[in-house]
Amino acid sequence: MRPLLNGNASPSYTINGTSGSVLNVNAGGISALSGAISQFFGSNISLNVNANQTWSNAGSGTIQINSRLTGANTLSLTAGTFQLQNSANTFSGALTLSGTATLNLNAGGALAHGNVTVNTGASLIGGSAFGTVKFTIAGAIAEQTVVSGGTYDITNLDLNINASGLTLPSYTLVNAAGGGTIAGTSFHSFTPVAGYNLVVNPGINGSVMLNAIPEPSSAALFALGVGALLPRKCRNAV
Repeated sequence: MRPLLNGNASPSYTINGTSGSVLNVNAGGISALSGAISQFFGSNISLNVNANQTWSNAGSGTIQINSRLTGANTLSLTAGTFQLQNSANTFSGALTLSGTATLNLNAGGALAHGNVTVNTGASLIGGSAFGTVKFTIAGAIAEQTVVSGGTYDITNLDLNINASGLTLPSYTLVNAAGGGTIAGTSFHSFTPVAGYNLVVNPGINGSVMLNAIPEPSSAALFALGVGALLPRKCRNAV
């Protein structure tokens, strides 16, 4: 099946439609062969990942997607730069970045889930106008991004965690133990989860974790109680 776009010069494409339109991208995926191609999908349409597919941008331009990204099939980005700029994306399929692929979340562009793999040579970043990564945790199950040799740059990313019924003392949201890199020391913004601290371990083999705040120990509570009583006893002895 032929890809949706298959250019090899240096033009700019704009694809849009009437409000509410849906553009189904089938198994051929999206492909830019070479040149400084800029491809723009407008905000009036939904770009639906209608089958398992691969997107590749072998040119020096950017494939910019202002459309709402939807669908539940597998999506692989294998080369070049792709930019998401829609905050209402609902795409729920497995997402894999590999080769030279860079996924840039910018101007509020968001991933609707955290089940992402970033392989060697690939990058997930936030743009200068910031983007959002979202993770869902329900009970003992947490979505997780695996960075296996690639780079996950949190500097210009906002972190959104949808948490309910947490039961574990620790959750790993981003795992770069396979030789990946966590770039940056903190997210641009993060709304705290009650009872938990966000811990960023940057660098190679780094991680992003959500750790429960320890309850005060019995010994610590006893020491506080004794400390509160001592002044009173001293006053009574005078």
